[in-house]
Amino acid sequence: MTDVDLWWAEARNPAARLVDLLDDEERPRLDRFVRPEDRDRFLVAHALARLVVADALRVTPADVRFDRSCARCGAAHGKPQVVPTHGPAYVSLTHSGRWVGVALCATGPVRTGRVT
Repeated sequence: MTDVDLWWAEARNPAARLVDLLDDEERPRLDRFVRPEDRDRFLVAHALARLVVADALRVTPADVRFDRSCARCGAAHGKPQVVPTHGPAYVSLTHSGRWVGVALCATGPVRTGRVT
């Protein structure tokens, strides 16, 4: 069994300063959301992911790089994968309603599925 750490955050009225944590690919994507609740979920999830990975790797959030290459077409809209510049880290982002979650594992990809 592999250890996975989970973080949850409420994506309601997020602080505007979270935008500063996003990278040059995430900011334009954030601006394309039409519905405020979708924008809030994206902002909180991606800022939280960057903070969680930075803490785990002992780097600044600005040092964290994600590769979002789609497995099918190569465009930058795929599952975020941490570029292992400072060490291994694997993330998975999820959301439900106004809540977002980030799962982090150091030993391999986070597998999603049902818990029975």
